[in-house]
Amino acid sequence: MHRHTVLTELDVSDNGMGSDGVAKFARALRLSPRLATLNVSANRMGAEGAKHFGAAMGQCHGLTALDLSCNAIGSGGMASVKEGLERCGQLRVLKLGENSIGADGGALHWCSARRCSDR
Repeated sequence: MHRHTVLTELDVSDNGMGSDGVAKFARALRLSPRLATLNVSANRMGAEGAKHFGAAMGQCHGLTALDLSCNAIGSGGMASVKEGLERCGQLRVLKLGENSIGADGGALHWCSARRCSDR
């Protein structure tokens, strides 16, 4: 695979990747450091896929908008995603609806501290 230095927007929503597919996608995601907008909603990621995805997020320094909604991430998966997002200093839009995260997932606190929104 070659590094995609000009890819800035990617929508792979509703592809049914599952945790295995998300793990493969996360490896490829590391090759797109200038990605600004990413939609991976409705891919049945689950907590296991979120772990892989969170690990890859550290390479997306320019990411400004991320849609992870409808992936059944849960609180445990959100903890993994949050770790990766800590390295995404430009993020301003984060969509996490329909993930069964709950208050203990910490997404609202993280967004509030970063001044990002869900729109």
